Formats: sequence, structure tokens, C-alpha cells
Amino acid sequence: MLFKKKKKNSRAFKKKFQKRFFTRSSVAVLIIGIAVFVIAAGATVAQRKQVMLYDQQIRELKSELRGIEAENNRLEEEKDNLDTDAFKEKIAREVLGMVGKDEYVLKEDTEASGGSSSGSQDKDKTSSDK
Repeated sequence: MLFKKKKKNSRAFKKKFQKRFFTRSSVAVLIIGIAVFVIAAGATVAQRKQVMLYDQQIRELKSELRGIEAENNRLEEEKDNLDTDAFKEKIAREVLGMVGKDEYVLKEDTEASGGSSSGSQDKDKTSSDK
């Protein structure tokens, strides 16, 4: 028994294959499959863009957090220094203008240092009033 091999390249085979493969339902399934693939690819691209945006926001927020933590540490140190005598003395001198017991305040003489002409006029008025 000798079997003849069918030639796959024969015209009859091609027509038979085309009739089986290119039916309406198979073409519809193929188009739906391609559409699903394109939609999934588009969704993936959109998700990647969103992930990149979120990563950028995370980096910005981490940077802001580091700045806030540094400010918080500085304020904690300042809070710890509030109860010290040196800080109280500094505030008394700078804000309230206080001086120590054995200290003197030196004020600059505006007339001797070339003050305004109104100062010399006041001087003349007081000497003429006498």
C-alpha cells in the first residue's frame, strides 16, 4: 500500500484552506482579538504615563518632606534653647532694650557727627531764648 502524499501547495488545498480559515466568524474573531490587543496596549501606555507622573510627585513630596524635617529639627533646637539664661538675656537686650547693672548705654551725638541743620537751628533758638 503506497500512500500518495498530498501536495500542500496545490490549488485545491489553497481554496479549501481559504474557505475554512476566512469564514465570517473567524474574521470577526480575528478583528475582535486585534481590537482587544490595541486597547490593552493603549491602556498600558496610559498606565505607564500615570506611573511616571506619580513617581515625579513622590520625588517632589519626599524633597518637601526633607525640607520640613530640617525646619522641624531647627525649631526643636530653638525650643530647647528658650529656657536658657543666654536666650532670655539676648531677648531682653534686643527686643526690650534692657542693659545689665554695671553697663552703660552710649548714644551717638547727632550734632557732633554733622547732624541735620534743624538740630543747629534748635540750638540757636534755645540760646536766644535765654
